[in-house]
Amino acid sequence: PATSIDEYRFTTNSLKRLDLYARPDTFLFLQFQRMGISSFPSATLNGLTQLDLRGNTFNAMPNFASRTPNLTILTMSGCPLTAGTLSAQDNINNLPTSLTKLFVDACFTDGTSMDLSALTSLERFDFNGFFDNEPIKNPDFGFCPIVNSSSIQTYNVRSQQYNFVNTQLMGSSTLLNLDLFGNRIRGLQGG
Repeated sequence: PATSIDEYRFTTNSLKRLDLYARPDTFLFLQFQRMGISSFPSATLNGLTQLDLRGNTFNAMPNFASRTPNLTILTMSGCPLTAGTLSAQDNINNLPTSLTKLFVDACFTDGTSMDLSALTSLERFDFNGFFDNEPIKNPDFGFCPIVNSSSIQTYNVRSQQYNFVNTQLMGSSTLLNLDLFGNRIRGLQGG
């Protein structure tokens, strides 16, 4: 039987509902771009592998690890993810380990380094620029975000203010594309 997977909240003058009447495990791909969505359904979407929520108003990353455990591609670009109380790392900790591609361009205002090494299947990571018109929180621009060096193929971390690249990333045998344009890279560090 068909059931509603939950409601999405829009940041307009009134609450709007977007009900999807189907078994939650039948969704493979969802795309809701620039719709003012600020929350994600509480239903578990086991079949969902691709999710595009770019340009919405999430101020924190939903717990995709529990709600979309088989997600492989996530696009959250342009969502003000550190406008709430979670740090960039706390947001990253809500991701499922099944991710192969992560696009979080212009999402964070938190300058702390992030560790994505638990995402052992991550092949592509795009993190370009900060969220517009937001002051930088915790301006500690040490290391570029750390990824799992045994799976990463494309690493695009542009227009940030990072000073160092982790030596494991530079020694990765799987890395094919590296773009660090617009950073303040002074060298390699770490192990």
